[in-house]
Amino acid sequence: FKKFFFNDTATTEIYTRLDSSAASDVYKRQSVAITLEPNLVNAYINRSWAYSKKGLYDRAVQDCDKALDLDNDNALAYNNRGLAFQGKGDMDKAKADYDRACKLGFDIGCKNYQEVVESLADNS
Repeated sequence: FKKFFFNDTATTEIYTRLDSSAASDVYKRQSVAITLEPNLVNAYINRSWAYSKKGLYDRAVQDCDKALDLDNDNALAYNNRGLAFQGKGDMDKAKADYDRACKLGFDIGCKNYQEVVESLADNS
């Protein structure tokens, strides 16, 4: 059960293969997982992705905050919180979270950081 839902490699695959139509399924599965085991970091991270895809950015931030309370060095949680902040239009917070994800070794966080930096430069 844990390996299927919470493996870091599998989590990365979620982000590259799923689109917003899968968000409801991810939300449901991860909510069940959290109910069964409330300290599963990746369940909060996965659900935060689903919330962001649904435009529920405040809930996504809350789930990322919970994940970071459980594991303060989780690059994926910083990346997902960056996605939520970006969705809310708070580019400074998004940039900071993407930077942290990148520094923790998450390549997608580096890519997202660079895109935000370029976007901010274009808008100035």
